[in-house]
Amino acid sequence: MSEKKIVNLRLNMPQAMSVMAPQRIKILEWGRGTGKSTILANEMKNIVQGMPRCVFPILGDSYTDILTKTLPSTLDGLEMLNYYEGIHYSVNKPLKGAEKPYKSPRDWKNVVHFWTGAAAVLLSQEKSGDGRGGNFDAGIVDECALIKEDFLANNFILSIRGSKKHLFEKSPMFRKITMASTTPVTAAGRWMFKYEDRARRNPTEILYSIASARANAHNLPKGWYQELKETLPDIIYDAEVEGIRLKSIQNGFYPRFNANHHAVFGSNTLYLDTLDIEQLRSKRTCSMDSDINKYGHLIISVDWGASINAMVISQMQEPFYRVLNALYVLSPKILDDLANDFCDYYEPHPKKEVVMHYDRTGDDAQSNSRYTKAEQFANILRKRGWEVELVSHGEREAPHDLKYELMAMLMDEKNPNAPRIRFNKANCKKLIVSIETAGTIEENGKVKKDKRPEKDKKLDQSQTTHLSDAFDIPIWRMFKHFLDDNLGILTFAPRWG
Repeated sequence: MSEKKIVNLRLNMPQAMSVMAPQRIKILEWGRGTGKSTILANEMKNIVQGMPRCVFPILGDSYTDILTKTLPSTLDGLEMLNYYEGIHYSVNKPLKGAEKPYKSPRDWKNVVHFWTGAAAVLLSQEKSGDGRGGNFDAGIVDECALIKEDFLANNFILSIRGSKKHLFEKSPMFRKITMASTTPVTAAGRWMFKYEDRARRNPTEILYSIASARANAHNLPKGWYQELKETLPDIIYDAEVEGIRLKSIQNGFYPRFNANHHAVFGSNTLYLDTLDIEQLRSKRTCSMDSDINKYGHLIISVDWGASINAMVISQMQEPFYRVLNALYVLSPKILDDLANDFCDYYEPHPKKEVVMHYDRTGDDAQSNSRYTKAEQFANILRKRGWEVELVSHGEREAPHDLKYELMAMLMDEKNPNAPRIRFNKANCKKLIVSIETAGTIEENGKVKKDKRPEKDKKLDQSQTTHLSDAFDIPIWRMFKHFLDDNLGILTFAPRWG
């Protein structure tokens, strides 16, 4: 057990306003570093103490995220408030000596049970019915911009109706809902702004709080803002730090992409449920993913660079082209590190075969080596037990205007013969941002992807177009024939493309 410590929290202005605000529903649109986690931990403490033996959900995005990120950070927040496992709460089992909730869970998996008899149930929108039919006394949502609007309404909001109204209705925490997120970067999270309109119409019921991370400057390291300003692309910094809302990307390179449709869940909940807290905190592997076919080969595509090496891992699963993961390393790490990261993550995958796509710079020779970048990358995988087929040697770069048309056609999904592209929502978050924020420029009357952010070496290149470029490479090579209007019926093959 950690050594007990005195808690002396100095709240910033948005935090203090949230703590004192009497509204039943609170939405915190706060920049990264403003102190959302502190407030959510405090809300949880108030629920636990204010309504003994109540039940309340903590809603997150995917099971992978909620078990590997939300749960560990929740426990860290409890320790910050001097609540310790085994004394004040237990995870996945009833706390010895504590009363059970009035509406006791049938299954204690993903439940945090407190000394007051209250229980927090971890829910994820990955399971379509999670929360539906529940009867909860309050609720917390972390990173709410990642939650789909319809799921929130039907599976979460409607379930906060109170398990013991006659016991709890006089408590200020009864049916309390607190949701927090940074300003949405992608279109999928902009439903949040509807609550701002509702708060204007009903200010006694709903608090909508907007704050920049600068409100928490006294708790952040000196130079923190400047460092982020210099490393994050402007649109990411403005949204996630300053809380400046983004206008929709006009003339984006992927105009038919819709995260609510193309991004799906892929957590292996049966495997995740076998892990304890320390294992959940440790390094992730593909055993946590349910959308991978363990009997199929993997398609990998790599975008090389001095400041970043990025790769996308996909798999053909008729009729879907599944984008399973997106990995990258930033300088001073090199492509060798990226290759080993891939091998570590996919070590449990039994069929160690990859078809490797890469851009033309992969044919460049490495300094002080007789191998090209692609060959060196492949050699590392081979030493780790993988069979590697290189398929992009000598190929010319895809014309941007035709690639733009191909992406629109595939994501529109009107061609019955073309594959349906799906992204693993938990593993591809930065790839999705890269796709949604990729703009276009016009050159000689033709559309081109706007690559100018890649030339700004001060920017965090994981937030620019590199990952989307890696995604593009096999799409063009494997599916460019769909641009032919005279295409006949396609037969899916085991090694299509």
